[in-house]
Amino acid sequence: MVREDDVTHEPRDDRGFLLEASMELKDFVADILVQICEGIQQAKEETKDTGARIAPVITSDNYVSLDKNQAIKAQLIHFDVDIAEEKKSDKSGGIKVLLNVISANGSVRSTSQDQSTHHVSFDIPVVWSTSGVKKSV
Repeated sequence: MVREDDVTHEPRDDRGFLLEASMELKDFVADILVQICEGIQQAKEETKDTGARIAPVITSDNYVSLDKNQAIKAQLIHFDVDIAEEKKSDKSGGIKVLLNVISANGSVRSTSQDQSTHHVSFDIPVVWSTSGVKKSV
């Protein structure tokens, strides 16, 4: 399924990735960051009643302030993702670039000659519940 981006009006696949013959680095970086932000927002919405905090503001030693005198340590969830860029010709002779997650656990998969891979690694802080062990600030 192809949809149009609301802001740039560029064609995107059903996962939101750009469909175009070539992509500048800035567009690739922007796409990845937007996808991460949307994923964080979706996780926040889906866990809002659990007491978990997804991507809260953390201190340099990974603590999240609960109030003036209480803090809880956040866990950093590490994501290590390989993304394959595959070029496909359509019936009209145009070329589409499809980006697919091919590995999310550090394992390596082979790719065809028409594919190139990109590696993205990032951490997201999470507090599973605010009812856990707390430290005085």
